[in-house]
Amino acid sequence: MAPPARFAASGFSKQLRNLGIAVRGRASTGMTPKAAALVTEWRSLPVADLLRLMNPPSDNFMAETLVKLLGARYGGGGSTAAGAGVVREELAELDIAPQVVDGSGLSRSDRTSPREVVRMLREMNGDASFVGSLAIAGRTGTLATRMRGSAAQDRCRAKTGTLRDVSALAGYCRTTAGRTVAFAFLMNYVSPYGARIVQDRMTGALARYRP
Repeated sequence: MAPPARFAASGFSKQLRNLGIAVRGRASTGMTPKAAALVTEWRSLPVADLLRLMNPPSDNFMAETLVKLLGARYGGGGSTAAGAGVVREELAELDIAPQVVDGSGLSRSDRTSPREVVRMLREMNGDASFVGSLAIAGRTGTLATRMRGSAAQDRCRAKTGTLRDVSALAGYCRTTAGRTVAFAFLMNYVSPYGARIVQDRMTGALARYRP
């Protein structure tokens, strides 16, 4: 498959020709000339809105694209490697040092611990955009059919993670006692189906937690 930029350029050229607009030469990629005239532009949604579209269904493509954006804006270029470097630098400010190689977490080279995830969640708990983007237990996204009828329903928000033999769940619960608890369950060498059953039970226990 063609690189994304060339693929987009070819598709744009084809669409222009379909509309009867003459296009000279073949589609190519490169630096935009300083004298080039702006024809039109498409502004992205705010990042807060993108998070609400990405996290509930666990959209890996959006996650990979956003990490490239981080690299383009704050790193050495619009690549996964540059974006992952930005993520590592930001997390280092929290004294967290995970191994991050992509944006979606699909690589088995990604490494972290429940302790590190909970520390990040504690730091992010004041960010309404982030917390509000997480799926609601028993209601939305990848948690729509999980934990229904339990103490966790409507009280817990979380992000799932699944690979072959790997299952994870991390987020927040507003307990029946009115406390907010951050949690992270990272399970390796398991059946994802069986792991989700255990995770749901543990999340329900957290929702009922009374210190």
